[in-house]
Amino acid sequence: MRKRGSRSEILTLFFGPYSDTDEYAINKKERGDSMRFDNITLERALWMMEHYPVILIDVREPEKYQKSHLKGAVNIPYDKLSNTSFQKEATYIVYCDNGMQSMRAARDMAIEGCHVYNVIGGIKGNDKYVDM
Repeated sequence: MRKRGSRSEILTLFFGPYSDTDEYAINKKERGDSMRFDNITLERALWMMEHYPVILIDVREPEKYQKSHLKGAVNIPYDKLSNTSFQKEATYIVYCDNGMQSMRAARDMAIEGCHVYNVIGGIKGNDKYVDM
């Protein structure tokens, strides 16, 4: 019988390191690497936007962004992120519909040395927060 991997191992396989509890992230942190980001709720992201200078990035395709997005968000589709220069001293919050694409974006931005948060679960179904 084949042994199943832990949730952490499975998530790391698909998305790379994502938290302090992830063994790979801990090893990277011990070496001084900054390849780490935090997952936050949409409510926490909105609170942070009110209290801190953050840059909100919608990583969905332009068509989805034009239909609805969070107030103050800039649209940088995930496939365009690699061509974008980020301010290393800024704090970023990334989101998408369900949190999967933004998790990849957060990982990629963290690898580049950005201080970044991912909105876990995305904005789908949270119409009360969305600017139409």
